[in-house]
Amino acid sequence: MLSLSELKTEYKKILPTAGQKQKALEAVSALNLSRQVTNFPPIILNFVLHPGNIERAKEMMRLLGELYPNARLNPYPAQSAFSGEFPVLTSGQVSTLEQVIDDVIERHFRQLEVSIDFRVVPRLHYHLLLKAVFLAYPNDPRRISEVLAGYGLWRCYEDSLLTSRYLQIGAGEVQSLRPILSRDGKRSSPGGHPGCFWNSGTITNTKITVWNSTPQQVRKHIIIGMQNLAEKSKRPCPGCGFPRLVFDEPSVIAGIPHTPGYSPLLTNYLTLRRKYGGY
Repeated sequence: MLSLSELKTEYKKILPTAGQKQKALEAVSALNLSRQVTNFPPIILNFVLHPGNIERAKEMMRLLGELYPNARLNPYPAQSAFSGEFPVLTSGQVSTLEQVIDDVIERHFRQLEVSIDFRVVPRLHYHLLLKAVFLAYPNDPRRISEVLAGYGLWRCYEDSLLTSRYLQIGAGEVQSLRPILSRDGKRSSPGGHPGCFWNSGTITNTKITVWNSTPQQVRKHIIIGMQNLAEKSKRPCPGCGFPRLVFDEPSVIAGIPHTPGYSPLLTNYLTLRRKYGGY
């Protein structure tokens, strides 16, 4: 475990443009601080499950729980649909992921009664959705991998129940550190646009930023602007399964594709909800 001075030394070595590395060291610093300060508030650790860690995921989460008892683990499968990439998990890894999901679901209840090796963020509805994917497409690991990667899930621009309840900040199409002149002579910003953090080609409004917008402009964007932008997009986002977006029960229901007749994913989710939630 690195000391505070060692963390400072490592932090200074990171390039200013390497934001993810900076965030990683900042997170370790906060975790170390949580061990030293009494009554430090719980820390949420997002734990992305991908081919590089899926086989050791439980072991790694147990170790994090041992080192940082104040941490709450938030495991979820890596997303690739928003960038149009292939699903990242193989058939064998999908099977391992199901075991992790089963364990996380049970932990939601056990951590309320006894002390366990690591605690998870109370987000039962989200993990029931993940489990429902396995039940909806048995013996089809490829399809399971696709849905877990976001394909066909939570298209924010298709349902006003989704779009009107949140606001994301996107990077837009300008990827320069310095503001540059746009065609109309105004300074464009590389970030700060109302839209999607991960996909800039579907719902991101590059004409305004959150710091030069009025409340009315932001409201218009989330009520009708996102749908209008998506209709004009040549390659709309295929879907998303990030837990920070599927953040409560209404989001889960609205984000599951609703097709005429029998919907295996929705049916299995509702079955699991009744089993674990009682309604």
